[in-house]
Amino acid sequence: MLDCGDAITTVESPRALVLSRRPALPLTEAHTRVHAYSADELREARDPDAWAGGLQPFDMLGPHQLLKRLGNGGMAEVFLARSTLGQGVEKLVALKMVLPEFGPDTCFASLFLNEARISATLQHPNLVQVFAFGEAAGRPYLSMEFVHGRSLADLVAAARKKGERLPLAFGVNAAIGLCRALEYVHEKRDLDGRPLQLVHRDVSAGNVLVSDHGELKLVDFGVASATALADTSGLVVGKRGYMSPEQSRGGTPSPAWDLFSLGVLLHELLTLARPFDKGSAPDPTAPLGGPLILRLPSQLEPNIPSLLDRAVLWAIDPEPKRRAPSARALRELLEEVRRKLPPCEIAEVVAAYFGEQLEGEQRQNEELIARSRQLAPPRRVSGTMPLLRPLRAVRRRIVS
Repeated sequence: MLDCGDAITTVESPRALVLSRRPALPLTEAHTRVHAYSADELREARDPDAWAGGLQPFDMLGPHQLLKRLGNGGMAEVFLARSTLGQGVEKLVALKMVLPEFGPDTCFASLFLNEARISATLQHPNLVQVFAFGEAAGRPYLSMEFVHGRSLADLVAAARKKGERLPLAFGVNAAIGLCRALEYVHEKRDLDGRPLQLVHRDVSAGNVLVSDHGELKLVDFGVASATALADTSGLVVGKRGYMSPEQSRGGTPSPAWDLFSLGVLLHELLTLARPFDKGSAPDPTAPLGGPLILRLPSQLEPNIPSLLDRAVLWAIDPEPKRRAPSARALRELLEEVRRKLPPCEIAEVVAAYFGEQLEGEQRQNEELIARSRQLAPPRRVSGTMPLLRPLRAVRRRIVS
């Protein structure tokens, strides 16, 4: 059982949302949040094909008309929606909505609100843009840029299934795009010119989307933090397989955490494997940050040049002070590597693995839009709120 009132405290601030807690919670590879219950049990309790909270296709949530569900997880589900901006202007958006069991007064909704607060201040070509934050039927939601494509995790899995490597230049191009995103995030300032010192804390293959047009977007700032407000709680968030040793121990977030995670991801894109091997499958209940055995990219793929080995090692050095000093410095080294590789467009790789699927999904989306325009006036789901409303006390209990 997790008592959100004891486990996570939210502190209202125009610059950040600080998370603190008492004891460590178990963290597994599958977690994208700190969970003290089985998300699988929650999913099994409801019809997997049914939309949570009684929502139906073509329902209206404010200016957003739901078209289909794109996915669901332990905390939220994501919908494709048609958003009306006025004067006949429309756009497709991804609508991320908290599940009913994590209503607006739970710690999970606080993480969600953290994502809204941080993401709303960010605008960069390599970050998914957040347009609005609202609430319908007691469920907070985010209206975000819709990326028609797949995640890097999907591409890695597809390449593994076919028994082939992704092009080296693809991995390098993806890492350069992520370096640009992290440069922007780490150097972001508030309206008064003060550094926000943002740290994403969850850079991983599942949190990077690539589109059919070759766009690359880092997503999910739910566990991001602003180190300008010191986090001394030791809260461990993120994904085990991408964490630096110091992140796994908790403490004050640092940009070096994100660089380490990016280095792990680059290694994974180059070799389809992560760089550290403990000799057995990771034990989700074991302490984090144990001894690590490094596998160089060139040990798994002989065609990888030594300069690319150097870039990966510079990002994943166990000692933070020996890592690349910034995302900018790592990007400059990777750009030097890219000049020596044959060209490779991200869109070409996405099309090679998922082109037919994405074309089919595009046709389905167009059919849904046509249907939505032919229907009688849709059902409206009540309840909206401004982008940044005051936080209420977090005191609801979540029972496993």
